[in-house]
Amino acid sequence: MASNGVISITAPELLCPIVSAIGKSMQCYYATGAMVIWHRDRADEVIPAALQPTDGKYFIQVLVQAPKAGAYTLIGKLNGKPITLPTPIPIEPTSLTGTSEIVLLYSKLPWGFGGVVTWDLAEASGDLTQTQTKIEVYALASPLPSFFHDRGIPLDLLRTRWYMDAWRISVKTDWVEFVVERLFDDSRMEYEVFSGASRYTDFAPPSASSSLDADIICWIELWLSDMEGLFARKDTTTKYSVNCYDVAVIAWVLISLGRSYTKLNLAYLKPYGFLNPAALIGRKETDPTALAKNPTSLCNNPFYGGVGAPKTMLCGRFDLNRSAFGNHMFVLLQKAASPTDAEMPYVLDACAGPQTGSLQVVDYVKTCIDLDPSLYSSPPKSHASTPGAFSNIQPYQGVSDLAISTSFLRNFLDVPKDTLFDLFLTEFKNQGGSLQVPFVGSGATKDSVVATYTYTPEKLSLADKDETVTFNFYRFESDYGMQAAFLSRKRRMGTKPFEYSSSDIANPICNGGLRVFYKTPLKILVTIDTAEATSVSDPMNAWAKSVHRVLDQLRKVEDIYRPSLSIVIPPKSVAIGSTIPIGLEIQPTRKGWWRGYSAVVSNGAALLMKASINDQDDISFEFLALKVGLASIKITLVGPNLDRRYLKWAVVITDK
Repeated sequence: MASNGVISITAPELLCPIVSAIGKSMQCYYATGAMVIWHRDRADEVIPAALQPTDGKYFIQVLVQAPKAGAYTLIGKLNGKPITLPTPIPIEPTSLTGTSEIVLLYSKLPWGFGGVVTWDLAEASGDLTQTQTKIEVYALASPLPSFFHDRGIPLDLLRTRWYMDAWRISVKTDWVEFVVERLFDDSRMEYEVFSGASRYTDFAPPSASSSLDADIICWIELWLSDMEGLFARKDTTTKYSVNCYDVAVIAWVLISLGRSYTKLNLAYLKPYGFLNPAALIGRKETDPTALAKNPTSLCNNPFYGGVGAPKTMLCGRFDLNRSAFGNHMFVLLQKAASPTDAEMPYVLDACAGPQTGSLQVVDYVKTCIDLDPSLYSSPPKSHASTPGAFSNIQPYQGVSDLAISTSFLRNFLDVPKDTLFDLFLTEFKNQGGSLQVPFVGSGATKDSVVATYTYTPEKLSLADKDETVTFNFYRFESDYGMQAAFLSRKRRMGTKPFEYSSSDIANPICNGGLRVFYKTPLKILVTIDTAEATSVSDPMNAWAKSVHRVLDQLRKVEDIYRPSLSIVIPPKSVAIGSTIPIGLEIQPTRKGWWRGYSAVVSNGAALLMKASINDQDDISFEFLALKVGLASIKITLVGPNLDRRYLKWAVVITDK
């Protein structure tokens, strides 16, 4: 006879898909109707679920079995604390089972919990049956941005220790304020103080003809990879350089989990001018003399690492070399100061300040910008010739999509010989230090693929500073796209860059460096970022020479034959709610070639549920048909040279 207690737990309706993909075989957790998230026949399997609210409440359905018929009460506890109200559950005399919808307890959005839940099934007489189950459920803002519905929310985002886990136990009740403060205090990020280069978004300063509704992509999984690690982080001290664009888009995405994205905008201000003293994300005065004069590490000189600028965060107000912001990005939140007031835009800035939502945007300029006219009469920098004004603030809709990294689960060291990944790994494995698993994803422009490596050099002495080196390899579809990206980066360097050649440049000498170069035959552009080493220092030159050697070798072997595909063609039409299978049988010419992929479906008509690869390198995809109409499916396979293979299908989805 089956044991008494909980048989299954079901989410009656889901808000959106949850996807697990970073460094793993891709799995999507979603159903168009109810979804069983735990069953005693699969007791160790946990299926995460984002619950759809009903009248502001979040329910799960629990099916139980009891020793005899009668009136029972069920309550769930996690770590000894109730997560449900005591709920009546009648037990039928024939089946000795009963089902009840149970309200989950929560105090603030967003919330989620996961772990072992103890269920007490109590009979009116006092007899008690206990069952332990596993559960992982989330309650989020509704509505969510469309990209979460189309692609799914990365499970790693919901499991972030510094954000979601910390929020769960925080005494704070304002999610927006909490996110801004946690971002600002995140020790893994620091402001990039030599040129303001971005890392986690493709946003570029608009031209006069640019649309304010232009797509803004957030590389949320690259950020998660840097913060949490593709697998397990080897350290907790590595810092990543960010600029205001990065911080704004990450804040926008995080805030949208607990506050409706319809109340959020991104704001771009140009010109900006000189910064009133404020704190900068991740930055502290390091010089003991400067720190004694500036114990709170306020900054009015944000590019103090740049050539010619004072080398302290806080310099003389009228210092002729004081640096300024050319432009700035932050988040706007529409809210009312009181229930009787109209909604107004308030500033959220986790980069400089920070601003946590108490400052109205109309007051931003006079509060945050040094407006003294005498500073701008003889400006030390051309981009500080005019201070910003309220009329210069341009609102954007917000983040339009996420750049998703989807890698097949493979051994990092097991790559095809003489490919980019193999040559780079071979070049650096004998140099000491630690090379992390690469992030492979869609690039910062629509026609590129990128591989990002983070390298921590070996410290040769105790006096050596901790260093983080980031290598980005961008492969483009055309020489034009590659050279346009190169020129864009060259313009961003502001002052005239140091030129090794017409295709190899570095930012001027400063704390932290940037090297950019490309190889025309390969259509590959490389950037090397350092936290400490200058752009023309011996370490930077040595790392750049190593990469040049890799690319020179790749030029000689790049025409190596790629494996061909035999395609298991999907059906021409399926009913809504059905699975759309696609199979790719890889010819065994070079095992282990395809390293990752991306999958895009038009209009959210279908959802990628699973992607896997077997021991013979055969690849299978499963899509769930969601909307009646034509589903245009595009799959892009990525190889170890950042080469791509495009595959397209059209499937008609019917209502029955």
